[in-house]
Amino acid sequence: MKSKLVTAAAYKTGPHHGTYHYHNGYELIFVKRGRITVTIQNESFPADDGTLILISNLENHTIRVDSLEYERYFVNLSTKECDKALSSLELIALLKFRPDGFRHTVSLGEDAERVAFLFSRILAECERADSYSEELIGQYVKEIMITAKRLLPYEQGTDGGIRNQLYEMQSYLDRHFAEDILIDELCTRFYANRYYLTHAFKLYTGYSPKQYLTLVRLHQAVALFSEQKLTVSAAAAACGFSGVTGFIRSFKQYYGMTPTEYKAKHGL
Repeated sequence: MKSKLVTAAAYKTGPHHGTYHYHNGYELIFVKRGRITVTIQNESFPADDGTLILISNLENHTIRVDSLEYERYFVNLSTKECDKALSSLELIALLKFRPDGFRHTVSLGEDAERVAFLFSRILAECERADSYSEELIGQYVKEIMITAKRLLPYEQGTDGGIRNQLYEMQSYLDRHFAEDILIDELCTRFYANRYYLTHAFKLYTGYSPKQYLTLVRLHQAVALFSEQKLTVSAAAAACGFSGVTGFIRSFKQYYGMTPTEYKAKHGL
């Protein structure tokens, strides 16, 4: 049985040669030993022994190893299944919301040994893959996130009701990215004032609704390049862009190269 929650997981040692990349899902990285610098969306964070790194499904990132020894776990998670497993928006927010001042790294201190054990159990259950494995994996991931939340509390600036509303908006954009979505229609659907919606969405997620929708579309296009070998024009149409020119312009602004150059670089 392949885990529906975990899409990839590994424990690795030794050198790491990374380039900017993203995963079509959340990623947890745990530095068991060593010293690295992780760069996420062009902002760099140091991380050493016992540090957990939280990366959303929309964040490009790369790692530079700063020590001779480097031991790490990583787990890639399905956004849909992870949100269900975590169930609490306070925990989901650590992987989905990006307010000003959010830190992607959590120094676990005395909790590091326990979290390392939890990562090892996730790998073991992915390997075991019996009828109980998925439930156990979900519990282990949730415990890791609860540990992170206790050590990395942050407030989104307003009440829980608006947090729930904004999460529902994000989820709606995640599901309907291929459709022609207008901000005014989004406001009507969620009974929100346009100014309030755009301001609160930016405050919580780190993006305007338009920016968020564009990023979702771009990442889906990259996934289609890889999984279905679509052409540039076909990917643009499938992901909700009104035309190829706009798609190419947005793609180059975010990735620093055209879709054609990206496909050639990655052999797609």
